Amino acid sequence: MNNYLETYQLSTGYGKNVIQKDLNLSLVQGQLHILLGRNGSGKSTLIRTLAGLQNPIEGNIRINGKNLHQLSSREKATQLGIVLTHNDSGGLLTVREIIQMGRYPYTNWMATLSEADHQKVDEAIRKTGIENVADKMYHELSDGQQQKTILARALAQDTPLILLDEPTTHLDFINKSEIIKLLTDLVSLEGKTILLSTHDLDLASIYGNRLWVINEEGKILDDLPQNLMIKGSLKHIFSKSL
Repeated sequence: MNNYLETYQLSTGYGKNVIQKDLNLSLVQGQLHILLGRNGSGKSTLIRTLAGLQNPIEGNIRINGKNLHQLSSREKATQLGIVLTHNDSGGLLTVREIIQMGRYPYTNWMATLSEADHQKVDEAIRKTGIENVADKMYHELSDGQQQKTILARALAQDTPLILLDEPTTHLDFINKSEIIKLLTDLVSLEGKTILLSTHDLDLASIYGNRLWVINEEGKILDDLPQNLMIKGSLKHIFSKSL
């Protein structure tokens, strides 16, 4: 199995405030990895750092064998997609217009979409099941529809790696199930590499091919779900209410 993303002695945080340090982690190509931790444990900071949205305090990140911070913005955008929980970028755009943004790394300087680009957008809309709201304004949508729109933008971007920061937070059971089903299909049918952060222990233990678990000391345990359950690591870390 090949590692699509690797970290070397990575430390995350803000300024002098180190949240996690000396992280040596890897994302195996074609698997669904789940970053599991309590609220406030640093999941979002790690996701943003791996996506190149904020700089690490120390260490480096390699994606597909290349140093992430030596890639141009366009190169990064063709290697990884990012789905954040709190997204205020909708403005006065329609759902389709937001999803079309995922194709910009592949367009010319005028950002002109080709027929192939439009096909990728239509495919992303179909996969996320938002055909009925594709021409609505983003701000008119429900939380679940907005989250599916941002996910569809990442799908239209068509990257080998997708990072998602708590994508099922505040969603009802139906929307949560639909998003998880889509992500597992992307891994099993298309070979995508996915990292999803959550504090939902059941979701992680059922669907994750591999877990990154943030323990009480801020270190990350990287192992198979069944191994962590046998060792009692999950029960110990999440014995109290999340």
